[in-house]
Amino acid sequence: FPVTILEALKLCASRALEARFGHFRYFAFKDPRTCRTLPFWQDVLSNHGLQIFYVIAFRNPVSVASSLASRDGFPKIRSYYLWLLHTLAAVRHTTGKPRVFIEYDDLIQSPSNTLKIIRDFIADPEIDFLPKELRIYEDEFIDEKFRRHKHELSHLAIDRSCPHLVKDTYKLLQAQKTGGVDERDWYKLFSALDNITAFSELLHYLDQKLTEVESRRTLLEAEAVTRQGQLVSLSQTRKAEHDEAVKQIEALTQWATSADAFAKS
Repeated sequence: FPVTILEALKLCASRALEARFGHFRYFAFKDPRTCRTLPFWQDVLSNHGLQIFYVIAFRNPVSVASSLASRDGFPKIRSYYLWLLHTLAAVRHTTGKPRVFIEYDDLIQSPSNTLKIIRDFIADPEIDFLPKELRIYEDEFIDEKFRRHKHELSHLAIDRSCPHLVKDTYKLLQAQKTGGVDERDWYKLFSALDNITAFSELLHYLDQKLTEVESRRTLLEAEAVTRQGQLVSLSQTRKAEHDEAVKQIEALTQWATSADAFAKS
């Protein structure tokens, strides 16, 4: 974006935050795309003098790929690279800043423990959970049925279609939950990602072509179903016409037989 347009967008974002959350001591917002646009929001939030805490929520990439395949029809390799781009962007843009790593499956399995991890991370004595509110959150907000796809680490390890960079990133995320990670390990992954994004224009072109092919295939499949339905309908019509013709011939035959018998008598 040109500078003037970018500054205008930042002003709009700043006003929206003030209008929506200005009267709260704490507020949070979540959107997967924020991972990619985080520098924009960091600039906006810094102008408000806010203390920012980052909760990096991540999920097994196999589960993500399965979900995107069901919802959007994405091929697995495409979903893996989308997961990688969003995840490493979130890690890179929060390096050196207050952050905590939370795994989605941990939240579903033990929501109270996960919330306590976030509470302890913020370390504000005024933040705590009333037992009733926590019970409502566990019983009414968190629902196991929303997790339609669940995979273990072993499922990722045996998936030959999954890039090694994705597997390495997920393993490092799990290690990061307990803090046992050398920051230099992340920089190795950032460097590897940069080598991939150097070909981003080509990858984007190929992704567009893949989308076009998938759309064309979907259209052809829909046309084939329509044609098949038309053929079935035509076949049924022809059968009905044939059956009616047979009935008419039988009726004429019976009439002719009756007429012939009458003539003989």
